[in-house]
Amino acid sequence: MIFLEKIKVAHIIARLDKGGSAENTLLTVKGLDREIYDVILIRGLSIESNMAEDEVRVVGKSVREAEGKGVRVITIPSLVRRIQPFYDLKAFFALIKILLYERPHIVHTHTSKAGILGRGAAFFARVPIIVHTPHGHVFWGYFGRLKTGIFILLEKISALITDRLVVLTEQEKNDHLHFHIAPENKFSEVHSGINLDRFSDTSVDPAAMKKKLTIPEGNLVVGTTGRLTHIKGHRYLTEVS
Repeated sequence: MIFLEKIKVAHIIARLDKGGSAENTLLTVKGLDREIYDVILIRGLSIESNMAEDEVRVVGKSVREAEGKGVRVITIPSLVRRIQPFYDLKAFFALIKILLYERPHIVHTHTSKAGILGRGAAFFARVPIIVHTPHGHVFWGYFGRLKTGIFILLEKISALITDRLVVLTEQEKNDHLHFHIAPENKFSEVHSGINLDRFSDTSVDPAAMKKKLTIPEGNLVVGTTGRLTHIKGHRYLTEVS
């Protein structure tokens, strides 16, 4: 199949770290067919993530890999995850300027902050298709009632100009429906992917590993991966009924 014009898609995210939203975004931009898509990744500097040197190095490697696959990476220093009115306004106008210049066919925003600024900028730049992936939500567990209420209102307004909302799980969709963010027909459920290639040559002897970790041989082992913060719900895994 020959395309006379590539589909230009701009992905927007506030920060790149080793979190799920950043990993998902990087996998997406690296995986898009370059014969069909012209891909741009617009991101912030991620300085607020307080990443250790190892994490900074790995993230830098991932960005270089994306660039090596033809992804154009544009950095907006004022695009930060936390609420900073001066920087937010500056980032908003920077996004509009970039989108007016690049004229993408699709803008795909990631996470709440970049989603609100990016979708608004895409609307003013008259981008034909606007897609947003929340990668979870901030409806509870992060902020107080007032700030959470403001975010819910902004999400409802942003949803009006959004063509498709991509959620990672059915529960995430149900949470959005509970707060009346958008009608059900605007949602698509796409589970977050993981690149398993780097684990393909890894072999573990379960018995030896249990012995190393002083786990009795007959015990069932359950594992989980995630930030050690209350919003991740590790307590539900460790609670004994």
